[in-house]
Amino acid sequence: FEQPTALVVTAATESSVTLEWRAPDMGVLPSGYRLRYLDVTANQVLVVDDIPHRGSFSRVQSYTVGAMKNGFRYEFQVFARAGTGQYGINENPPLVVTPIAPPDNLAVTTVSATSVFVKWDPPIPSPGGISPLNYEVHYQNLDVTGSPSVPSAPIPFGLSAAEVPGLVSGALFSLCLFARAPTGVLVPALGFCATARPIAQPRKLRIVDLSYTTLSLQWDPAAEGASATQYRVVAINQGSGARSEQMVSHVRETPHNLTLANMSYASVYRLQVFAVVDGYSEETGSNQVVVSPTGRATTTRLCYFDRTQANIQWEAPVSSLPAPSRFRISIRPSGCATYSWQPCSFDRFSQDVMLQGASTSTQAFLVNGLAQGRAVEFRVHSYNDATGLFDPVGTPPLVVVPRGGRAEFALRLPAQGAAGSHAEVAPAADDGERERLRPESVTVEAWVKLAVPTVPGVQGVAGNAYSYSLQAGTSLGAGHFGYGLFCTADAGGAGAMFSCGMHVGTRTDPSGARSLVDLCPQLGFESGVYCGGQPGYTTSHRVESPVNIAPNTWVHVGGSYDAGTGILLLVVNGALADESLVTYIDPATNETLPKPIAYSGLGAAYPMSTVYPWHRTDWTIGSMLIGIAAPTVEKAPRAYLTADVDEVRVWSSGRTLEDIRDHGYFDTVAPGTAHLLGYWPFDDPAFFHSCADDTRVGRDASVIELAGGAGLGRIPAILSGSAILVLSSAPLDRPAAFSADTPADGTQMIVHLGDSVHITAAAIDPNPSDRALLRLELPGEVHSHPTGATYSDIVAQGAFFSWSPLARDAGKAVSLCFSLTNLVDNPLRSDFVLAPLALRTCVTLHVPLCKYRTVQGDTFRTIAARFRTTWRALFLVNPEVTHPDDLSAGMVIRIGSLFALDRNSSVQTLVDTVRASWSAVANNNNALLYRLWTDQYLLRAPGSAAAEHPLTSLDAGQGVYDISFSTLDQLHNYSGAEVCLVAQLNSNCI
Repeated sequence: FEQPTALVVTAATESSVTLEWRAPDMGVLPSGYRLRYLDVTANQVLVVDDIPHRGSFSRVQSYTVGAMKNGFRYEFQVFARAGTGQYGINENPPLVVTPIAPPDNLAVTTVSATSVFVKWDPPIPSPGGISPLNYEVHYQNLDVTGSPSVPSAPIPFGLSAAEVPGLVSGALFSLCLFARAPTGVLVPALGFCATARPIAQPRKLRIVDLSYTTLSLQWDPAAEGASATQYRVVAINQGSGARSEQMVSHVRETPHNLTLANMSYASVYRLQVFAVVDGYSEETGSNQVVVSPTGRATTTRLCYFDRTQANIQWEAPVSSLPAPSRFRISIRPSGCATYSWQPCSFDRFSQDVMLQGASTSTQAFLVNGLAQGRAVEFRVHSYNDATGLFDPVGTPPLVVVPRGGRAEFALRLPAQGAAGSHAEVAPAADDGERERLRPESVTVEAWVKLAVPTVPGVQGVAGNAYSYSLQAGTSLGAGHFGYGLFCTADAGGAGAMFSCGMHVGTRTDPSGARSLVDLCPQLGFESGVYCGGQPGYTTSHRVESPVNIAPNTWVHVGGSYDAGTGILLLVVNGALADESLVTYIDPATNETLPKPIAYSGLGAAYPMSTVYPWHRTDWTIGSMLIGIAAPTVEKAPRAYLTADVDEVRVWSSGRTLEDIRDHGYFDTVAPGTAHLLGYWPFDDPAFFHSCADDTRVGRDASVIELAGGAGLGRIPAILSGSAILVLSSAPLDRPAAFSADTPADGTQMIVHLGDSVHITAAAIDPNPSDRALLRLELPGEVHSHPTGATYSDIVAQGAFFSWSPLARDAGKAVSLCFSLTNLVDNPLRSDFVLAPLALRTCVTLHVPLCKYRTVQGDTFRTIAARFRTTWRALFLVNPEVTHPDDLSAGMVIRIGSLFALDRNSSVQTLVDTVRASWSAVANNNNALLYRLWTDQYLLRAPGSAAAEHPLTSLDAGQGVYDISFSTLDQLHNYSGAEVCLVAQLNSNCI
């Protein structure tokens, strides 16, 4: 009758096994079973009878056999018993079993596109117990009916984790762990088999934005294998343990984004993303991110930089919550990673920067220890005081290139509609300084790059003018004070062009013969009482260029008024654009005299009313407004500049056309220059903020934001508002320099025989009108000349040097010098040429004696042929090479031995050392012999202490030296010199 089938081991211990088998499918239903097993080692047969049958046909039966010997081999068979009590014959082969302690708790730790990673608990050892030889993981594709169970490669016993590779991505697999006993028998692990579906996991989870209540996440889909249909985003509050989940649909090949709202500022969250396919979620997931919601700092800007430092500013987060108590600055090489969340070599953080002042105050920090000429990125990270974590995103990157000399910035004034940004020069505190900014004669200069205007109209550039008229220049009225540069757009939008000009306000009748009192009501003022002061009109005088200045182009504008001559002139790009004579006739003397500039508050009539507040006038008294002018008498609105501005200079003299033309191109003015009232280069690092007056009188220009009609208070001298500093592209005469790739002066380099060295130097000259010449200077001495080098010795902006040292170059110290000559032309005056600037940087290349760097394909035999020796000789002097075939590219090996010369050294001692000719010795010591010959040191001949003979007949091409002496006594600074001794082919040392 039918017998049981499918006998297997389902569990095992050190002394027992649990067996399972399947009852017959048909025929006679067994009443019980006999289990017969053979102890192979003892050749003893044991029988267990009367094992009861449970259930009906095809039911799985189970039985545990105990009292077995650990590590021994057993063979089991099971027989069915009929109702008559007879046992049938089972012809199936016996099952081989070995009791050993099995592993336990198989679990999946992670999955990839085609792999599953599992771990388990190894067997618990016991005294005298037998350990498995190794493990196997058997895996079966459950999505394919009838798929076989496939064993993995053997896993060493000492491991407790492994990867199961080569799986079908997206398919569901069962994974069962087995231990292999010393007898070769596989024993199943305790517990259950695991299941897993290889899925390509989401990658690179990161935070891309955050606020006090939100977290914006981003992650990348899998790079290969079965993609998820959805992603499960899990956020766990680490304080309360609360867990929230959201599902996001998969979008192939693009980063995925999700913003989590209603997050708590006072909580720390652990975030992770899991892939989901057809409802099955892999349990490994992406990397975890721990973060707290917090506000991000804003408006990072560069205040100044120097050779190894940079000063940056930013604004604290705006929120009803308390401002962060501190910040950190992340510093990394620019371009080392595409995104801030990507790891980057040399990434570092500053110390904690404590909050400075109120939460609305501009924050600043000086970063030190930067590399000159290397671009770096700065990000400011805010602190969450409730959780102690910094925000991981930071501000957008601010890229800075620290370099020596003046930091070359310009002030950028962006358009702001009805209101605008400008830079204020704080008014002086006493009458003396107030009077200093009211010169009788004045010159104002600036470099300006005007933006495309949105509307036509006037834009003020620089000056302390209160107002000036757009009407006829002879227009009479109150309120024309001070001086200033301006530009006027003829239209808005593309195609618009500008004219620029200079305004001065004067008293119309400096003699005082006429009164303004009757004019006040006509001007709309409440009462003539507000006209106040002494009688007199004020008039606007202007000089203006043609409408031919294009936007987005740097232009140098200089306006000058000479109170001694009355000449008002305008110079644009070094050429006279307009000129006018500002005079009046003195009724008392009938003389024609220059008009003095009228300054508000000096006794001249000026408007004061509740409609046009007088404090605006007071605010401008004794100060300089950069970027502001008032275009009309009637309403005197602010006229904002939308442009980049650089090199603003104010003089207490009426400078001539030649003065303005010849010096406007210079990128700096000495603080003590005669008649210099104010100088704002926007880039003087000595003040630690960029708008300092470089005349050193303590006035500072600060960028402020004006809202229409808002009162103006005093502000600290620090950048704020929407105006920013940008690297200037104004065509100033900035010094030429070597590029960052050019080796620094004093660089020392080791170049072995076998190496190739390539050095380039380039000139950087930001001035297109200048001429830069770069020259490579090679050493003229034979003993330090690079044999066979290729190079360019003089080019316009770059030079190169390439060299592969030959054997005769060993011992040389080759000095290369790059010299940069800069011929400076002034584009504002073609006949004006400055003296040439010369810069120099030198590099020394050292070629060590007796050493060679291997290249691809080198063997001891090929190297020996190159130096006329044998591979055995080379092998002997390189004991660290354990086998002649162990050479690899890039190794530095010895080609001989170094021998120190002394007064007892002779040609014969050197030759005897290596059993070689003198010419063979000389071939590897050219540098020393050339020095002896070039310096004409004399060497004593043998047997004649008084006679001395020089080295003679050096043939550099052949490397052969005919020397008329035999004793090589070293003299002077050659005492102790070394020579390289290479065993030759005819040597007895081989």
